[in-house]
Amino acid sequence: MERFGRRISMAFLNIFKILGWLIFIFAESVPTLFIARLVHGIGIGGLFINALIIGEYSHPTRRGYYSAIKKICGALGSLTVHGMSLIWSWRQIAAVSLLPPFLSLVVCLFWPESPSHLALKGRFAECEKSFTWLRGTSFQSRMELNELIATQKENRDKIQRSFFEKIRDRTFLKSFLLVSLLSIIIDTCGRFYFVAYVIQIMVEITGDRSVATFCSLGSDCLSIIALLSSCYVIRTLKRRTVLLVFGGFSVLLMFLIGFIKLFKSATWLIPAVLLLHNFVIYLSVIPVCYTMFGELIPLEFRAIGGCSCGIVIATFYAVTLKITPILMEHTGVQGTYAIYGVSILMCLAILYYILPETKDKTLQQIENELSGAKRDEEIKPMFEENKVP
Repeated sequence: MERFGRRISMAFLNIFKILGWLIFIFAESVPTLFIARLVHGIGIGGLFINALIIGEYSHPTRRGYYSAIKKICGALGSLTVHGMSLIWSWRQIAAVSLLPPFLSLVVCLFWPESPSHLALKGRFAECEKSFTWLRGTSFQSRMELNELIATQKENRDKIQRSFFEKIRDRTFLKSFLLVSLLSIIIDTCGRFYFVAYVIQIMVEITGDRSVATFCSLGSDCLSIIALLSSCYVIRTLKRRTVLLVFGGFSVLLMFLIGFIKLFKSATWLIPAVLLLHNFVIYLSVIPVCYTMFGELIPLEFRAIGGCSCGIVIATFYAVTLKITPILMEHTGVQGTYAIYGVSILMCLAILYYILPETKDKTLQQIENELSGAKRDEEIKPMFEENKVP
């Protein structure tokens, strides 16, 4: 991504996704399935690059609901797979799964290159052309473009810094910490383990597998409705407010699940509370966290930050999926949700003090706030006096 740009990187990632599905479809042994999964692992890196690309290509006021639309597509994929599993084999499902990466590959070939990448490489004329194609020539767009170019011209000496110099930079460390905390919140709130183990969780609570299966389909439908609603929430409310308020509410629901299960009072309420919790996190916490992934890594560290944060996200994702069955076996649903609820609460407490507001701000303004710079305050008077065309 650093050397060849966003467009070519996304094209290659989609090729790996297509190749992984083809291996999966024709697999005749378990080792071949693992090879397919390994190839997919390369392509899955694009999930984090997607967040970075949305941040770079989108208008500041539209980043939020573009990220929400991305999550809606993920929820639709989950619902589709769960539905197809009732009538189709896993090979047929894998064949259908070839279509999205193929369409993505075709579409990204017609993109312009990211203006941020072009500015970082010092290709300012191409940067202006790409930025104008994406955003137009409004006053606000010209202001953002000139701020981007002016900042990168001043920072040309920093671009040549070594890997070890970059990872010791205070701004990089702060953005890395923020993304790591947001990743922990996503993983522990149920984004992955609830989808993966929803049937097992519901079977333990209801004791009926058929009821659990229909609950999983109901969960997928509620997730889609919540994500559709999240477009409005993200567009109208501040990111920090949404994360802290709704994140705190989701923790209360997780503790409530444990309380009801522990004291065996009205256990029939637990499926309803679980589905309500799932609705709340998809309405607010998950889309906001994913939106911030593409906003909090400064341009200078976009490549190394994308790689390191992607590794952290994948690690937390894998650890959560592996320990959830163990926690459920030893502590039950109530203990698992209580442990994860405490983890979210700790992350929210730290983010309360260090997380900046990012809503409707340009990526450069967010970067300035993370680094303590005042670049936007210096450049604005130049536009007001019409000194910059």
